[in-house]
Amino acid sequence: LGFVGGLRRYIVEFAGQHNWDVHVDLSGAPPAIPAEIEAVAFRVVQEALTNVAKHAAASRVEVSIGAADDGLQLIIRDDGRGFDPGEAIDMPGHVGLRQMRERLAALRGQLTILSRAGDGVELRAWIPLPTG
Repeated sequence: LGFVGGLRRYIVEFAGQHNWDVHVDLSGAPPAIPAEIEAVAFRVVQEALTNVAKHAAASRVEVSIGAADDGLQLIIRDDGRGFDPGEAIDMPGHVGLRQMRERLAALRGQLTILSRAGDGVELRAWIPLPTG
């Protein structure tokens, strides 16, 4: 299936297990992504969807991938209950966001979380791609 096909399949099957309305747009994925970046990108999507399942009480999830600023950008958005991103990173038992940050930082990537209580979550992960 390759990276894009495997990721699409995972997202659709996971969403089906949770009865989410899901929109997946992976058409912006660059044609050649190094294996190390693919692995981190897959894990970020996995962890983000797991967090939605555990905490969000969402009914709709959107996942997209695109090229942005010489890197790979992942966006995972839900319509769930939302949270205060500043508080969640350090909450005991909530290691998923911290693990995502650490994985991305190891590749000089970034994680941005846009949310507020009652208003869903938009998680943006960016990983620089090698040039040349």
